Amino acid sequence: MKTLPYMAVIACVLAFTPQDARAQFSLGFQGGYNVDTFSDEGVGTGAYYLGGQAQFGLSNNRIVLTPSVNYYFTGINDVNALQMNADVLFPFSAGARGNAVFTPYAGLGLGITRVMLNVDTPLLGNVIEADRTDYGLNLIGGASFGAGPISPFVQARVTFGDHLAFANDDGEGGPGYMFSAGLLFRVGQ
Repeated sequence: MKTLPYMAVIACVLAFTPQDARAQFSLGFQGGYNVDTFSDEGVGTGAYYLGGQAQFGLSNNRIVLTPSVNYYFTGINDVNALQMNADVLFPFSAGARGNAVFTPYAGLGLGITRVMLNVDTPLLGNVIEADRTDYGLNLIGGASFGAGPISPFVQARVTFGDHLAFANDDGEGGPGYMFSAGLLFRVGQ
């Protein structure tokens, strides 16, 4: 049962991987802020993140597959938090990929967050080691700019579900609200 979400991500990647010679492929990076991620300042205080993403789009199809990964800078020693996403974006403009200067989009997908705790002490060695993986639904809205080989973008994402990484003010895991900006570099055509 634990492998089911991973199999779903692989199936999405295979289903939407470009098979057309006119397919577009882009790689890029993003940075942003999640208002609900716990940090060294407490729960629900927010944290910055950096990540990378790829985009697979077909010129004859108005959908774009976007796998991505983000690493959160929580400021807490011995704690690592990251999020992996498999999203499908739906551009709104008539020039869905590459013809428009401004292309708004909406999307949805699978968000997987992972929190890893590993506390080491010099005398006792590894005292506490634990991790937790949570799954949820992503809803996305954003826009990309430019029609050339470099495309800046901005977006907002909500990841629904009970995620330990996204702690709200009462300390309960909850949805994550994040805002990001980045650059995509077209590879090939």
